[in-house]
Amino acid sequence: RLAEIYFAQDRNKEVEKILRKQLEENPNNAHALMGSVRLATKRKDFDAARAYLGRAREAGVPAQELALQEAFLLAVQGKKDEAESLLQDLLRQDKKLLSAWEMLVNLQIAARDVNALQRTIYNLEGLDLSRGFLHAYASGHRAMLQGDAEGIARHFEQALVFQPENVRLLQFMVRLDMFLGRSDIAERRTRKLLQVDSDNRVGNFFMSNFQIQR
Repeated sequence: RLAEIYFAQDRNKEVEKILRKQLEENPNNAHALMGSVRLATKRKDFDAARAYLGRAREAGVPAQELALQEAFLLAVQGKKDEAESLLQDLLRQDKKLLSAWEMLVNLQIAARDVNALQRTIYNLEGLDLSRGFLHAYASGHRAMLQGDAEGIARHFEQALVFQPENVRLLQFMVRLDMFLGRSDIAERRTRKLLQVDSDNRVGNFFMSNFQIQR
């Protein structure tokens, strides 16, 4: 659990210490091996990532989990077509595998492929996955690619209902609120952002401006 917290905080050195200790105690610790794959991928040490992935396979990590990590590794390597093909294979096996849908959406957003994103949104609706964070998040990015500021705001507001402490979304929405001339909403949202992350640069920048304007 501590390693996951450090992962989220980008404290890679602390993560490495924890994972190394776990693997010294048990070289076949599946959780530590998969964590090591993630860390090596994050550092773009792809040879190490593949070595840990092989060890994780030998340690009995389920095939689906391995395939998801392989897809992430391919995506980070810039092999987006291969990553998407692997994700599509996973979704043919399990149409409601949310983690695969999430990765697919992020690949399509990164590629700025509005048509592919639209197809994914349509598929999510067909699978009754239209009432959660991912559908709202994907719809917000579709609106962004289409230059629809009001649509972005509407869908990302819905996404924040499901993940009210999502720092990246809060940061983006503060900027969008200001762009749309909604300074009162922007200030309230900035306060929420700073409650979640008191050292957040975006939040502190805007809060300073709000205080100067008073």
